[in-house]
Amino acid sequence: MSPEIDEITLQLTEACSFHEGVVNPSFNYYYTENFLIGIFKRSPDNTLSSCRHSHSAYEFIIPLSPITSLIAENSIYIGNPNYIYPVQSGRVHGIKYPQNNVSYIDLIVEKNFFESIMNKMGKEKIEFNTTLPYSDSLHDYIKNFRIEFSGNEPQDEFILKPLRNLICTEIIRSAISDSFDSRNITEGYAPGISLVVKHINSNYDKDINVDELARICGLSKTYFSSTFKKIFGTTPKAYVNTLRIAKAKNLLEFSDLPVKKVAVSCGFRNLNTFFCAFKKSTDMTPTEFKESRKEKII
Repeated sequence: MSPEIDEITLQLTEACSFHEGVVNPSFNYYYTENFLIGIFKRSPDNTLSSCRHSHSAYEFIIPLSPITSLIAENSIYIGNPNYIYPVQSGRVHGIKYPQNNVSYIDLIVEKNFFESIMNKMGKEKIEFNTTLPYSDSLHDYIKNFRIEFSGNEPQDEFILKPLRNLICTEIIRSAISDSFDSRNITEGYAPGISLVVKHINSNYDKDINVDELARICGLSKTYFSSTFKKIFGTTPKAYVNTLRIAKAKNLLEFSDLPVKKVAVSCGFRNLNTFFCAFKKSTDMTPTEFKESRKEKII
């Protein structure tokens, strides 16, 4: 049987799920004092709602599938699997556009507790402004925390709390380490896959084909495609398309570019292809989306 949710833990679930006083059923929760792991369950029926908020807790988002519109203050970016996206205490963050069939791990740590661990490690204050590696050690700590929590008799004092401390310590060590090489992320990443992602993110407006991406990381086309899908939960072509649609949404909402120029700016050479891809992703045409966002602004 799981431990009762106390007031502080309930506040952490609110920070995790964007709902005041509600335990969001789209999440699985695992927690102990001052610490909570929320896992958003991947399903076509679970919508990751758009939101923008802030809270005093520290938050660490670990996408398990690409999340196309994470907000950090005034920036919008794609959250890629196997990276950690930190949210500093008090920082505005959220999701720009609703998304279905995505999944992520959300680590929420109460501010004073997390900062006490930083102090014990000789770091009075850390500004979490960059992505962090999702290490094998952290993956194992989180996995074991979930296993112990889900047992018939969770041993909170003797197992969950030490695991909580290890998770927090590992995150802080990642933040202060100078040795992280983004080309060597975690087990399961083929060498060069992260270079492919950087290439896609920088060249989404150009023609991109799987043969070219496979060459970048030195893999055969077949092995590259299967490895990419294993890591990101989607094909290279679908990933590129998701990125292009996310960029198109931003241009349609925040620029005066006509739809045709938006399509070209985001890598769509055929207007019909753009319309079909956009409608499949949003259930709206680009024009309908643009008008709907104007109405929200007004």
